[in-house]
Amino acid sequence: MRRASTLCYLVGAWITVAAILALAYFFVPESEPLPSQVDAAYEPMPARRDRAGVHYDERGAGEVPSRAPSAAAAVTSSGAPVELGSSVHVSYVPEGQGRVHGTVRLKRGGSLAPDVQLRLRRAGPWGGWSSYGAASDENGRYAFEGLPAGTYQLVAGGGRAAIVPRVVRRGIVLGKEGERRVDVTVEQGGRVWGRVTDRAGQPIPRAKVLVGTSDSVVTQLAKAAKQRDQMLAAMSDEHGDYAISGVPLEREWRVWVDKEELAPLLTPPFVLHAARNEVRMDVMLLEGTTIRGVVQTPSGEPVAQAELACLPRFGSLLSPMRRAKTARDARSDEQGRFEISGLPAGDYQIMGFHKGYRVSLKGKPVYPDGVSDIVGVRVVLEPALGEGNHAVFGQVVDDAGRPVEGARVGLLLVSGASLGFGESSATTDARGSFRFGEVGAGTFLLVVHKEGFRRRTVEGVRVDRSTRVALVPEARVEGRVVFPEGSAPSAFTVRVLRWEPAEGAKRELFARLESRTRSQTFSPEQGGKFSLSRVPPGEVVLEASAAGLAPARKEVRVAEGATVSGVSLRLSREGAVVAGRVTDSGGRPVAGAELVLSEGGAGGGLLGLLQSGPQGEVTRSDQEGRFRFERLADASYGLQVSHPDHAPARLSGLMAQADQPPARADVTLRSGGAIEGTTRPGVMVTLAGEGYSEVVASDEEGRFRLEKVPPGSYLARAVVTKEDPTQAPEIFRSRVQVLEGRTVQLSLAEAPAGVTLRGKHTPALEEGSLGMVLLLLPGSPSPDPSSLLWEGDPGVNDAEASRYVVGEALLQPDGSYVIHDVPPGRYALAVYENSLLRSLSGEQARLIERRELRVD
Repeated sequence: MRRASTLCYLVGAWITVAAILALAYFFVPESEPLPSQVDAAYEPMPARRDRAGVHYDERGAGEVPSRAPSAAAAVTSSGAPVELGSSVHVSYVPEGQGRVHGTVRLKRGGSLAPDVQLRLRRAGPWGGWSSYGAASDENGRYAFEGLPAGTYQLVAGGGRAAIVPRVVRRGIVLGKEGERRVDVTVEQGGRVWGRVTDRAGQPIPRAKVLVGTSDSVVTQLAKAAKQRDQMLAAMSDEHGDYAISGVPLEREWRVWVDKEELAPLLTPPFVLHAARNEVRMDVMLLEGTTIRGVVQTPSGEPVAQAELACLPRFGSLLSPMRRAKTARDARSDEQGRFEISGLPAGDYQIMGFHKGYRVSLKGKPVYPDGVSDIVGVRVVLEPALGEGNHAVFGQVVDDAGRPVEGARVGLLLVSGASLGFGESSATTDARGSFRFGEVGAGTFLLVVHKEGFRRRTVEGVRVDRSTRVALVPEARVEGRVVFPEGSAPSAFTVRVLRWEPAEGAKRELFARLESRTRSQTFSPEQGGKFSLSRVPPGEVVLEASAAGLAPARKEVRVAEGATVSGVSLRLSREGAVVAGRVTDSGGRPVAGAELVLSEGGAGGGLLGLLQSGPQGEVTRSDQEGRFRFERLADASYGLQVSHPDHAPARLSGLMAQADQPPARADVTLRSGGAIEGTTRPGVMVTLAGEGYSEVVASDEEGRFRLEKVPPGSYLARAVVTKEDPTQAPEIFRSRVQVLEGRTVQLSLAEAPAGVTLRGKHTPALEEGSLGMVLLLLPGSPSPDPSSLLWEGDPGVNDAEASRYVVGEALLQPDGSYVIHDVPPGRYALAVYENSLLRSLSGEQARLIERRELRVD
């Protein structure tokens, strides 16, 4: 898991809202459902027909009827044509000459596994995915034929074989006429199936069905992201039937079922075993609570076409799931009226969204009981830019002082409890002028953008005073991508791999995000030529990549508004190699270990959370524990190794060069240690250090446990969030030493062994500002202010400054703070301040107080 930054703690509730809306599947689960709503029994699924028309019998054999969409493209794993009406394994073959083949074995026992469904996925040069299907034959062999060149990932799982669905191999590089053998190891799972009906016993089609655990929402999301597991989900068919294959054995699971306009349901827990690997869960969904209300302005005017989201209270996202939860949305009509149906019992909040109105971090609380309706709910939306008779106005000019017409100007208002975007956009006229009228008092930020110019952010904008914004032309890099002999590849991608701003320049968030995502794909018509726009000024590392080739890189110095021409990026057909073997403490090979190869570490803090895409090359060890990364750029790499039965391991400083033998990376996985502890109930606990990090949530009694932790020294932190998102969380922290094969007891509670230090910084910070307090050893260096909000936390990072941090806290709105578990002694107390607006415009955190103190 990436480390959370101080800023994330304060705006985490808002980020969570977006995650909830995008991942509503995970809102499951505090009381058991009515017994009459769930009918459970351990029994095998009878013969049925899947949604593609393939009929399966009780043994799992599949027969493709003549109406199945397989003509002209179906082959067996050996490459023979398909005779329709026969029992076959189907693969859809595109045009191409590449081939990926291998064997499939079970993780336990190592026997060859027939009837395993496999999918080979390739990212398209202009976005999207191409997916090809196959299955292992009776000898456990599979083959994908006629593949185009590209980089693939292989997914195995599901189907009648009930294999646990996982990405078993990433980074499979295939040349135009290449062939790759990829032997994979899979895990045998079980199956959950059943029927979804309403109160009258009628089937409910298209109900969402998810297999999850009793862990909190945050814990489940964190584990899924870290383990890269595929979601165990399905949709009921027209008969209300569903089936989910590949559920891992010997673990406790629950089934969450949801359908719009009906209340979701969470089943009692169950466990699948090798001898009882199928369970039937028939579920009945009830109507739940319906909420009716109106969306209005503070003066009582209706707000039409407002988007509404009814979400669980934020604190429940950290609590173990014992009650079905969901997220519902609605839209207000022309009179501002809305209706939200299908809510179960629980504590919820309704949040409103509309252009021109403020987004509040604190919703309207509602308490449905799952039976009775709620009426007369009033959701109030405040104007995004406040209410008043002030104005924000000014002019946009170019670097020569000429007016810039058609520039888009965005105005952002941030207060302690809300973000305002609203009617915060305008377009400059022929004189370059812009104006926002009827604005209230507050702290504002301008974001100005015009095609051909670099985006500009201006912080500290004052009302009723003209603001002049000067734009500079965007920088551009032009050149050519070629093979060693000088010919050009067909399709290729050029991107900004790394960026360091020029000395003295601000590290604006928008520019940093844009640099991390700035890439462009070029077609064969370009003849190898490229022109990459919107390149941030400073030291830039460009990377060119093409399917089946090692990337090419070059460092370029880019001046403000300049165009750098004549850049040549030369691709290699070989590249550097990192290879090795994974074994356990007894020297035995470990098959199926996941290995992630990356240059340096992933970005921490909010920037790391916002950065998307895979953070490195990924593969898995074969039956002999061997692995190999090919076609790499010359660089120093780090390797992270994980396996469900072992503690993770990490190697760094692997120097790989194309003209040298493969960089050797032999890894030994051990059992690791464990941490058992207590804190407040429903609290997120993070553990970081030694290149390893983990997150877990405490249960109803405040207990938590982390297993398979690599030996080493760590910082454990419990972040206690408040129901009021304007209040900063409390932080409990403790250093802990983990030993191999030992369990460490840890307390992150309100009665720690040390002293609780309470204080107050005066004057209180301005609205919209963030404050952090660090307790440092005397004479210790101050942390880099630029890292306090965006790159991570000095109390968590492995950076040099973190060794001197004894305690940390966040300032409350009134300036008060609490630092827990402080050993007696002499310390330096440092208080840093920044605002979200200044951070967006590249300003560093400011040291506003530093003094010596003694704790007795």
